[in-house]
Amino acid sequence: SYSVSHRLINLLTGISLYNKAGGKSDPEAENQIIRHVRLCASFIYNNLERDIQYNHLLKNYVALATYSAGLGYLPKKFQFLPSAIQKSLRQVVLEDGGHAERSPMYHALGILDIDILLDSGIFEIPVMKNLTKIRKKMSRALAIMSHPDGKIALFNDSWLGGFPDVEFFKTPEVCSQEILPITGYGRIGGASDVVIMDCGPCGPDDNPGHAHADFLSIEASIGKRRFIIDPGVPTYTAGE
Repeated sequence: SYSVSHRLINLLTGISLYNKAGGKSDPEAENQIIRHVRLCASFIYNNLERDIQYNHLLKNYVALATYSAGLGYLPKKFQFLPSAIQKSLRQVVLEDGGHAERSPMYHALGILDIDILLDSGIFEIPVMKNLTKIRKKMSRALAIMSHPDGKIALFNDSWLGGFPDVEFFKTPEVCSQEILPITGYGRIGGASDVVIMDCGPCGPDDNPGHAHADFLSIEASIGKRRFIIDPGVPTYTAGE
């Protein structure tokens, strides 16, 4: 369902961007895509990843919210989404703004999920305010887990290229010494020279799937260039 959720979001986004760019109208092709999107939504709804939970289940909910945004309203079967999404975010986002699975990459994708929910226009004001509050905390945490080159540290299950650079998220300025005490990441340095340390748990005890053996490891940048690095996980997206 995680992969299908990405497919649904990307297909609807693709149609929207194509139309906004003035693409040539092709009702037959669009109807075929919409039929497949409906199939995706039905599959996700009937196969919510309640066994894995965390970022997988949240992505399922975001996909159903995207589908609802395309309809312009929240269908009766999806009325559970506002409370389910807030419950999922309480599981995924820690009090210091970090991601429970301790992956800077999934952290960035989590902020994108919140942005999609905020843009969907299908939630009441109290839910929107809570989403905005959570995003602010996550944005600050992302800045602490990032290098001066505008990209994340590659601790745990992380890689580059699957999401925008950090500047896309409009993260706030951070001090010369910052720590996320619950998440377990620390950052020392300024605009050019930085050391980032992983000193927290591998991840949730009930879902350590994105954990790597990098406890107490560090990354460092000198003169805005990465000097000591974790090679990360290079195989998720196409590269050189």
